Amino acid sequence: MQKMKICFLTHNVKSDNGAGVFSQKIISFAKRELNVEVEIFVTDSDDSDNKQIFNRQIGRLKSLLNIRRAFKTCDIVHALDTYPYGVLAAILLLGIKRPLIITAVGTGAIGHLYRKKYFWLMKYAYRKADKVVAISNFTKREILKKVKEINIDVINHGVDKKLLKPVTDDGSLNVAKDFKPYILSVGSLRYRKGYRLSIPVFKMVNDRFPDLNYVIVGKIYAESEIKRLKNLAKELGVEDKVFFLTEVNSPTILQSLYQNAELFILMSQNTGHDVEGFGLVFLEAAANKLPVVGTKDCGIEDATLDGQNGYLVEENDVEGTANRVIEILSDQNLRDTMSLSSKKLAEKMTWDNMLVQYKKIYEKLVS
Repeated sequence: MQKMKICFLTHNVKSDNGAGVFSQKIISFAKRELNVEVEIFVTDSDDSDNKQIFNRQIGRLKSLLNIRRAFKTCDIVHALDTYPYGVLAAILLLGIKRPLIITAVGTGAIGHLYRKKYFWLMKYAYRKADKVVAISNFTKREILKKVKEINIDVINHGVDKKLLKPVTDDGSLNVAKDFKPYILSVGSLRYRKGYRLSIPVFKMVNDRFPDLNYVIVGKIYAESEIKRLKNLAKELGVEDKVFFLTEVNSPTILQSLYQNAELFILMSQNTGHDVEGFGLVFLEAAANKLPVVGTKDCGIEDATLDGQNGYLVEENDVEGTANRVIEILSDQNLRDTMSLSSKKLAEKMTWDNMLVQYKKIYEKLVS
């Protein structure tokens, strides 16, 4: 019997961003659990065998024709976000009877629905797809505001099982000890992550806990943003308490930073229609038994048990957020209870437990 073949279209399969991690996980799961052949098309080259969607060496038109030819050899086409991948797949599949799955991730699934020249393409792709999956209930709700009468399943992202086991310090993890005690944020240094709010939150918390530091782990998205954040910390008088770690490339060191923190906080914002589709870092924090504090009305809601392993707060409520952080840090029994709830949540939401739902979709579409 011939192997099933799945064509994936995605931005990248790198480990330094949420979309890349998701792409890695679902592709490796398909190969491992379904024993399928895969062909991967990316827009951001990773110097591997993956093929570029727009290959400059052969030209854009020839690149698209190559993808269309590849689709004819596939049993399923899976686009990992709607724009541009779902739209592109839907158009290239014209005249080719192959099932299309679109996984709606975040901004690429929502933002272009509010742009007139893209709306009809997005709507066409969603309706053309044989299955639409959203990574959070928030993402699903936002799509349905603009494209009604489509069925959308929700399959959340997951967390690596290995994060459930503490890392052992072999002497290379002293970076975490240098900042203790500290609260932690993880996410690229961009406006949407809400650091302009969490730094003032930390200032209020630090007034109550003077020994506390704030560690922010994330790659620089724009030099202007990190400059703005550093100036803000200076204006608030906490520049010697807020640490920006922009080059944490070791998963082990990152996990050490998680497991040595007192609490995890990220005040993600919906800026226009640039949204937080999920909250993968909240699951990573939960796997390391951290209480968490995040914002409502975004994908973080699916990665947090409000009132159980942490709190969700209103988007711009600096004082309310600071009060929640202080509440957790002031009550050891509450911290212990939330820590246990975090661990249970992470154990439930491993990648294997989440991705097995895609297995059912693949099998149903080719049956």
